[in-house]
Amino acid sequence: MRYFTHKRKLSGLAIILAGFLLLIFQHLFAYTGHFGFDDLNYAELAHAFFQKQPVWGHTFTFRFGIVIPLGVLYWLFGVSDSVSIIFPMLVSLGLLLLVYDHLKGETYKTWIATAILLSNPWITFYSDKIGVDIPITFLILLAITFLYKARYSIYWQRKQGLSGFLFASTIFLGLLTKETIWFLFPLVVFFFVLDVIRLQRLKFWFSAVLSLSLFLVIYFYWQYLQFGNWFYRFELIQKYDKTNLCSYDRQPIEVVLHRISYELFLYFFKESAFILPILAVLLCLTKQTFTNSRTKENFWLLSAIILILTANFWSISYHSYHPLCVDIRHYLFIMPVSAIAIAHHYKKLFRFWPIIFLLATSMLVIILDEYWDIKTIAIYQAVCLMLIFALMLVFIKHQKYIFLGIALLPLLNVYVQLKSAKAFNYPEQKSIAQQFIKDKKNTTVYTAGTHIRLFKYLLGFQLNHYKLMSYASFKKLEDGYHYWNYHAAYAAGELDFVPPEVNHFSVQEHQLLDTRDIKIWRINKQFLNAEPEFYEAKKSPLWTGFITDTTPLKSKDEFGPTFKTMINADVKSINISAKWKLKKKDAKDATLVFALEEQGKMIFWKPFSIHSDRAVVDNWYVLYKSVRFENFKISKQAELKVYIWNNFKTELEIAEASVSLVRALKD
Repeated sequence: MRYFTHKRKLSGLAIILAGFLLLIFQHLFAYTGHFGFDDLNYAELAHAFFQKQPVWGHTFTFRFGIVIPLGVLYWLFGVSDSVSIIFPMLVSLGLLLLVYDHLKGETYKTWIATAILLSNPWITFYSDKIGVDIPITFLILLAITFLYKARYSIYWQRKQGLSGFLFASTIFLGLLTKETIWFLFPLVVFFFVLDVIRLQRLKFWFSAVLSLSLFLVIYFYWQYLQFGNWFYRFELIQKYDKTNLCSYDRQPIEVVLHRISYELFLYFFKESAFILPILAVLLCLTKQTFTNSRTKENFWLLSAIILILTANFWSISYHSYHPLCVDIRHYLFIMPVSAIAIAHHYKKLFRFWPIIFLLATSMLVIILDEYWDIKTIAIYQAVCLMLIFALMLVFIKHQKYIFLGIALLPLLNVYVQLKSAKAFNYPEQKSIAQQFIKDKKNTTVYTAGTHIRLFKYLLGFQLNHYKLMSYASFKKLEDGYHYWNYHAAYAAGELDFVPPEVNHFSVQEHQLLDTRDIKIWRINKQFLNAEPEFYEAKKSPLWTGFITDTTPLKSKDEFGPTFKTMINADVKSINISAKWKLKKKDAKDATLVFALEEQGKMIFWKPFSIHSDRAVVDNWYVLYKSVRFENFKISKQAELKVYIWNNFKTELEIAEASVSLVRALKD
């Protein structure tokens, strides 16, 4: 307790605890639940691990840094939301306490660092979510902490062997949590080379290298004993590495150049993660940063700069150049290091030109909102920062006190999150899902893939006799239910993904529940008053334009292969889906069209982009879309068409195409 008895340290600790209380408040009143992707995958794998049924065929099982602590909690207390938040919230508290420790509890610096850290909306958002992004952020900061203390702490300088061991242990634990720990490598190499040149801290580095080597040998040997393969985990990752828009090593050079030149920083700009901390860190740089790199303060500034450059340029592959995907989750490790660096160098931001740059950038966010898809929180924060920097420009003598206003930024995060939580209404969604699924044993339920994971989670992963069927895995219609959740379908990218046979029953006469977000329909095949129709392009005469096994669509071609069939006046609704196997030859788009017309008059026209997260140049991908036409009037006979409209003059190849169709007849 002596560490906290100094008045200044107590005030700094109070700031940290206030930040943590803000995170607790956000969880209690602004919790938006689960994504239904990685988070619930971790939950399921953690539960299976401590049921002695580890899923070694899933790459996430090897992320022991989340799977084991979460599994222990589920084993002790059961699967529930209140249990799921314990580990991420504790790690978030640990992250704040590390920031506090590095600022020695200095009140002003702790205020600045805490405000900057929690100003990042994704740090606060993920603070109570199942996942590895906050844990790996904590572990990267902890590893840098041991590196820092070995250089500047008198106590740890006397125990360099131990500090090297702890440094290596943290890196190894990071490897067991998420592969992002690899992004610490350039920073470690930088300080290693500096120390070797200066012949300093050699005992620390010898201990660290030896310990990490020993850990890795044991780890690889365990994989050999368990799976007969020294590198099983990494080969498993490679096996499931499906080509997508983030596969920069498989894309044209111009795509890679866009990614490493401006794309990441533009993304930060839109996500309210650029002005603070990225731009502010860069504006703290001076000549002395590089000429006097041995100071404690410059250690953090150099570390932040190295991490920012690493995030932008470093490759996740050793055999090809593959920058990291532009997804804010992967870059949270920059935030605490940058927050500490800015807190040490905040006075450099009080100079005229840094204030002008920060003020101008804040104004730019507001101006560009009309042209770019900038997040609401980024606009709110930009307005707040613009006022702060404008006041600092006018009231020069009071800059230090005006700058404290950045503490409003975390409050803005929580305010926006409160509005989002109100719109999302997770408590109602959860209640409806629990009531619905509890008595649905031996019954087929069709829903989005993300909602299937939520059903599993709500059932505590006790899935005996439950038949949960995702849209993507649909093969044959069975009696049961269609459970449609807007948020789950949107998150899964399946708003236009419902199979026609299922969609046929998604009408008022079969509806059991109709809320803003959730709709439930009963499926009973005896009321299927029409036979499902299936038309494959290479076998059906209703398709035209397929001339070879693989049909090219040239830039000069206006339309691709087309499906046509006649719809009679006795049809009241049409449920139709189209499945295409495509390969793009350039980065341009095209449009998949569903149309219903009679004698040149358009009755319905529904377009979809052929863009997909798998739509990488020279990569085969499957495009699936479904649509429902109803409340139309046909005089005699209309023509239903499905085709690709080459309105952007792209070039692509088409290997397969098919249409599924269900016509509902008038009573």
